[in-house]
Amino acid sequence: MMKRIKRFSVISVLTLALSASLVPDTAEASTGPWISAPGAGSGCKVRLWTDATTYTKRATTIDFTVEQNGKCGEVTYWGAFEHDGKRGGKYYGYVKGSFKKKTPVKKIKISALGVSGKATGIVSVGVNKKGKGQVAWLNSDRLTIYR
Repeated sequence: MMKRIKRFSVISVLTLALSASLVPDTAEASTGPWISAPGAGSGCKVRLWTDATTYTKRATTIDFTVEQNGKCGEVTYWGAFEHDGKRGGKYYGYVKGSFKKKTPVKKIKISALGVSGKATGIVSVGVNKKGKGQVAWLNSDRLTIYR
């Protein structure tokens, strides 16, 4: 009887461990490459991170951060979602600020994007340096939003 209980326990644990490893991770974060921004300082590089590339009906925000390699000094930025097919200044969920190393997590409200059904687009971020203007332009990987 004890052997059966032990065997059942071992099989149960192995089954649970195997099934947990087979569940796909539905939220894949995306970090872009380092982009040179020499107008902000010698050796200055910046990059963009988003929390996922697919946003289900349960998602309420697109989260992103912008970081630099420490050689840019203080820079300002603005970021927004740009719908595919709505280029030419059609940005939604505008956020802005400044940072010296990395922004806090910025949130673009999906409800402000006017998405119904399925939509695709990118997060676009302009990085600026006081007195120099725009020094870098960052685009996320293609994002898909379901509503």
